[in-house]
Amino acid sequence: MANKFGLGSLPLESKNPMSSTAFINKAKPFFVDQIGDTLQGDIDMNNFKITNLKFPGNDNDAVNKKYLLDQINAIQIDKDHVENRINDVKKYFRRNIKNLVNEPKLQQELTSLKRLIQVDKTSELISKLDDKITKVKIDVQRLIDNPNVNEDRLKRKLAALERKLGELLAELDKTADKTELQNSISNLNEKIAKQKSDVQDIINTLPIDKDTLKRQLTALDTKITDELEKEVGVIIF
Repeated sequence: MANKFGLGSLPLESKNPMSSTAFINKAKPFFVDQIGDTLQGDIDMNNFKITNLKFPGNDNDAVNKKYLLDQINAIQIDKDHVENRINDVKKYFRRNIKNLVNEPKLQQELTSLKRLIQVDKTSELISKLDDKITKVKIDVQRLIDNPNVNEDRLKRKLAALERKLGELLAELDKTADKTELQNSISNLNEKIAKQKSDVQDIINTLPIDKDTLKRQLTALDTKITDELEKEVGVIIF
């Protein structure tokens, strides 16, 4: 009985079935006639199957080579598609990132925070300056109360006070937001005037024979006043 492959009375099932390769070679003329190709010799099934690598001896796990390559190419196409979509998303965010952030509001918040920090820093520096002025008065009063003070020791003391004053002025000069210091200018002017008056009162109480001490105190008063006035002038202008 002929079968649909045109192989005559060859049964598809028999007690002694031929091998897959022999069967395909037997049916080859029919398939070639259907696709309009020419014969290129015997068909070797090993050229058309890729055996499962995990079980290389099991022919049932073999996969058609063309099918496998098509699947690999399909996966590669999907991968390229995903990469293109990722790039599209990146471009979208780069174009629209400014719309996601309220820049004016953010800048306003940063400016407010900066001013708050500068005000706190300025208040701290003014407080330190008050402490130093108070310490100067105490040190000068101790010098007056001790008539046997050593002149070299006095010079070292005055130099140390001048150095501390310089450090405070340097810190004050580092204040970035100088507009916030305008409210403190009048207070500084009052402190300068009061400090100058207090030092002058102390100088006036010195005995006549303390000329060296008087000159040192006068020089300190002048230096403190000049430095503070210069710093205030820089802030204003």
